[in-house]
Amino acid sequence: MASLSKDKIKSIQYSKTIFINKLRNEKRLMESSLLAYESEIDSLINQISSGASENDLQKALSSLAPATHRRKLLIWRSFLKSCPGQLSQLLEASAQPKLRQRQPDFLTEHEGFKLLSACFKTKRSNRDRLLVSLMMEMGLRLSETLQLRFSNFEGEWLRLIRKGDKEQRLPVPPSILSAIKFLKDERKPLLEDFVFEGRAKEPMSSRNAQKIIRHLAELAAIKRPIHPHMLRHSFATKLAARGANLVAIKELLGHRSLKTTERYLHVQPEHLKEAMGLIHLGSKPMDLN
Repeated sequence: MASLSKDKIKSIQYSKTIFINKLRNEKRLMESSLLAYESEIDSLINQISSGASENDLQKALSSLAPATHRRKLLIWRSFLKSCPGQLSQLLEASAQPKLRQRQPDFLTEHEGFKLLSACFKTKRSNRDRLLVSLMMEMGLRLSETLQLRFSNFEGEWLRLIRKGDKEQRLPVPPSILSAIKFLKDERKPLLEDFVFEGRAKEPMSSRNAQKIIRHLAELAAIKRPIHPHMLRHSFATKLAARGANLVAIKELLGHRSLKTTERYLHVQPEHLKEAMGLIHLGSKPMDLN
């Protein structure tokens, strides 16, 4: 492919601006996610502007680790569909690499208890307790948690916008209602204030939230790396282990597909021991004589 003209490059840049604004306003992605999208799209535009062909792009993708390859391809393809002319069909037939299905990382119940207990050792204990609880006891994503305003809590229900711009109402456990009350008493907020506030009345950044979780893990003497999404995984894993209906878990997590929720049906070691115990329940030793 020959290098593109300045007018063509301007047209693609304009398409990028529209695409990013759509992600911001319609998909409601966080700024950190938008920056990641923008970086990947800029990389694509630079290659196309320099005359890279579809074959060149596919070669560049195939040299990457499967997960990175898949992420870049999905972002590039999604953006290209919004571009004018033949660019909209670029990479349309490219196959996505197959990824090995990994079981989600999650906290044991003991680790979860230690993490919540560590919240009472911090200067902002009410805030930190609520941050952990919303992900670990209600299964919210970090992005959903940080976008919450006090007005989202309606009595014993939480109203929120989930991934895919889907509005949902979830029942709020008593422990979280209590945490909300303590935080309100401490801050005396307006209804439209963000529950987790950063600078200039804006929501807390995901980076700061991750730092808080890591600090709590250190206080709790949890030796392995902990990240916020593990708290959501822990919520789903606990429900599945206790026999909750899979469709109900799907709704609580805000998944579009039941297949995504099925990842949490992994077997834990203690359940293997219980199952083996059922085999031998009431059996007598065999007489080999």
